[in-house]
Amino acid sequence: MNNIDTLKEELIDSRKRNEYAEVVLTNLLRLADDDKQSFKMPFDDVVGTIEVAIELLKIR
Repeated sequence: MNNIDTLKEELIDSRKRNEYAEVVLTNLLRLADDDKQSFKMPFDDVVGTIEVAIELLKIR
């Protein structure tokens, strides 16, 4: 594979990770209770989901 193909593949992977992270974070926001002071799921699950999104956003 040449340099351009490698860069194209890396760009696609980066875009996918960003899209996945966006979906995860958007879904978390939708889980907020009406009072916006808590979530409709256990706190540990919220934290774990945020950690996954952060990992997705890290440059590899």
